[in-house]
Amino acid sequence: MIAPLHYSSMAHRIVTRFTAADAALVASAAAVAHVATSAFVRGATLDAARDRLGRPASTLPSVRTLADDDRRAILAAQLELRAIGRNLNQLTRLAHRGQVDLAQLGPIVADLSAGVEELAVQLGTRP
Repeated sequence: MIAPLHYSSMAHRIVTRFTAADAALVASAAAVAHVATSAFVRGATLDAARDRLGRPASTLPSVRTLADDDRRAILAAQLELRAIGRNLNQLTRLAHRGQVDLAQLGPIVADLSAGVEELAVQLGTRP
């Protein structure tokens, strides 16, 4: 399962070796899935581990099952969220300098919160 990662919490590293042919096969599969090779290996490994242990999979679909339209939609949402994050960082800097009227931000924050909740519902992470 490919889920948003918090890299600071990824303190453990597992080293593995592949033949040239196997590495090329994994890289090709990652390219088809439109993810980094490391993300593909991590997702496939976690899928296999959960399956082997009989544990339920994440609520997010496996990278192998995402349709191209879904991947494009997720990428577009990621890009939009990054832009929002940059804007919030800029606003935070200005607010710390006393250059922002915080009272005017209330409706904007409410709209942003509603949009995040809607996205969470569409992704299946909220009831």
